[in-house]
Amino acid sequence: AYHSLGQFQRSIEFYQQSLDISREIGYRQGEANSLGSLGNAYYSLGQYQRSIEFHQQQLDISREIGYRRGEANSLGSLGNAYYSLGQFQRSIEFHQQSLDIKREIGDRRGEAISLGSLGNAYYSLGQFQRSIEFYQQSLDISREIGNRQGEANSLGNLGNAYHSLGQFQRSIEFHQQSLDISREIGDRQGEAASLGNLGNAYDSLGQYQRSIEFHQQCLDISREIGDRQGEAISLNNLGEAYQHLENYQQAIQCYQKALAIKKDLGNPQSQAMSWANLGEALSKIDRVDDALGAYRNARELYQSMELETDVRDCDNAIQALTAPPPSPPKPNLWQWLKQQVRRFWRVFRQLLRR
Repeated sequence: AYHSLGQFQRSIEFYQQSLDISREIGYRQGEANSLGSLGNAYYSLGQYQRSIEFHQQQLDISREIGYRRGEANSLGSLGNAYYSLGQFQRSIEFHQQSLDIKREIGDRRGEAISLGSLGNAYYSLGQFQRSIEFYQQSLDISREIGNRQGEANSLGNLGNAYHSLGQFQRSIEFHQQSLDISREIGDRQGEAASLGNLGNAYDSLGQYQRSIEFHQQCLDISREIGDRQGEAISLNNLGEAYQHLENYQQAIQCYQKALAIKKDLGNPQSQAMSWANLGEALSKIDRVDDALGAYRNARELYQSMELETDVRDCDNAIQALTAPPPSPPKPNLWQWLKQQVRRFWRVFRQLLRR
């Protein structure tokens, strides 16, 4: 419950107690499950390497006791962790192993999840058409087994893929279907996610006011259900929409509110993203020192997670803000001589007319 509410540190305390009890009574399957839960909590905190350590322990125990479902779950979780570290090919390897086991044991719901995760990895590799194939398979299984929430998730993933292909209207159609199902089954968190995705689609169409309306609805639901992480994401998206409208003060306020929540939740990657967004908005209104501070905070967090691409982006932004203004171009001697010759002939012709 604390995990779903975004209170990851509190959830870790309970998972640790569960792990201690399982070890004390020699309940190996419970030990594996508790290790997996701890791995998920640290994953949510952005501590991906630590998450990997717990999921690897979960995997080892699951294999040792022949717990195939636990093995499949831990492989999928390892795939998620490596995905978040940007190691997409390695992520694919783990998700494929997880998929194979789920098919072997007849776990259709798990199979759909693994297919969706493979779609996410190929999506991040820029292979959008291939990702669509996996999302479509995931959607077909979810519909076959009557998993409405899985169906909504797959529709949302398809919407994101078509968004990345620049097919914004088609993206909107999928997100609208996802929204309708989420409302039908009372999945408020899914409803909020669909509204946020619709906001992103309208943002890409340049319809920033409409984008703001959707993101505001997403924010309202996130606050209503106590989804702090969703609240922070909505505020960040609102900030981007206001920034596109060149309403930088409003954007800065949204980024600052998002950042405050993300600090409470303790997710360093999410914090870093907000710091970088804040730095960009501050630079637009010539608050250079504040912008530099924001970018440096983002860089420090990205560096701690070894996300080198993001570190380089911050370095480039810092360099652009600290670079001396360009010197005026040096006069070209040849051009100067030609100008002087033309000036001389003008004066000379005027003298001849007298």
